[in-house]
Amino acid sequence: MPGLSIAHRTALSHIVDRCGDEVLAQLKTVARALPGDRAAELLAMLQAESLDRRRRQAALGPLTPMFRPRVDGVECLTFPAETLGRLWRVVLEREPELTPSLDQDGVDADAVADRLCLVVAGVVRDHGEAIWPGADPAALAELAGCFDLAHLVRRGVVRLPFWADRPDDEQGAELRLLMRDAGSVAPDGSRRVIDILFAHLDEAWRILRVIVHTSSAAGRDGFLSESEMAIFVDRLLAAVHARVARVAAFRPQAGLRGLETVKADMLWCAAVLNELDMTVQVRPNSVWGKQAKEARVKVAGQLQDLLKGVETAVNKVLPTVRAQTAGRMTRQVPKLDAPLDGDGVEQARTLLSLVAAVRSPAGVFGCEAQRAKLVAALEERLSRHADEALELINGGEAEDETHAVALVELIAEFLDRIELVEPARTVRRRVAVAGSPGGASEVSLPAA
Repeated sequence: MPGLSIAHRTALSHIVDRCGDEVLAQLKTVARALPGDRAAELLAMLQAESLDRRRRQAALGPLTPMFRPRVDGVECLTFPAETLGRLWRVVLEREPELTPSLDQDGVDADAVADRLCLVVAGVVRDHGEAIWPGADPAALAELAGCFDLAHLVRRGVVRLPFWADRPDDEQGAELRLLMRDAGSVAPDGSRRVIDILFAHLDEAWRILRVIVHTSSAAGRDGFLSESEMAIFVDRLLAAVHARVARVAAFRPQAGLRGLETVKADMLWCAAVLNELDMTVQVRPNSVWGKQAKEARVKVAGQLQDLLKGVETAVNKVLPTVRAQTAGRMTRQVPKLDAPLDGDGVEQARTLLSLVAAVRSPAGVFGCEAQRAKLVAALEERLSRHADEALELINGGEAEDETHAVALVELIAEFLDRIELVEPARTVRRRVAVAGSPGGASEVSLPAA
């Protein structure tokens, strides 16, 4: 069987080049299982690409996160993804004999990697327009300057988990030494090092912990706001306000999917604002202090408004009607034929889920007392409604017993949504034995 043609290899090369690492691994698995010469050639191409990527990561790894945007959307120093590929191809052309040394771990491999990063820096300075078409001189200088620092950052990335947590004295001294060495490479080397380390952090707010340990004075608002590191606090606060705007725009009609987004935004904002309080001594009347306060006030206001609407939403789903008891006496009893689905039920589900979802951020935004009071009120309201409904069902007063029992099961679901597990179990145990003699008792609710 003939092998791949030149056209086939060219087309496959373009496809393979655009595959992520996971997809590439899956393709290799598939290629191994296929028979024939073409499959063997394809497998060889895939294996060569995997090897090439491992070597590229070994050499340029300290900077590779900077060639993609942050997942959390926080502004950061980034470069075009395709630029990384162009740079690596130039390295392969200029230093082909060095790249096999990257296949082994150790000091020698690190030395080769550092040399290749300096080669990259020189390529950017000499042939920047070809590597990054349309880039201005400042952007090219930034890219070259970052690669100048790769040899320092390579050892710094290993220690980053300690610096981004609570480093001891020795670890803090290592960070300060790194910053001093970076400053000796270039006047803005220290800021570039933090930019590179920032790209390696999944939780953006942890960069504050790194920054405050770069200097004994860096934890003070007045000092930090006047330094080159102020840009990182500005970026975090800008991202906070973007999320605050999304929180303020949330409406229960968005459903559970919208709730997950607003919950994530609240938790993210809470983490950043908490870290600002603990790590940076933000002055209340400073620009940062005012921005943080504004964010807290907006989120707290939205959260309070949403919590206020929970009981109203529940009452609409679980209405009561006036029923005659003895003589002319009447009392409010559950409406057993209330709808089990519809927009009102979905809105109640969303808001009740919100009550549980905001338990953590509610404390940060000063709403935990309101939330706790609401949970207690809901437990009493839902449990009472379930008790009264079951009393009517057991007394044979439900026209449609199946529907009525399903309504009580909906109440148990509501209790679960606010994390009242035991009351929900109690309701379900009573539902299991509910029903008048001969009545139906096995029902199922529509999917939530």
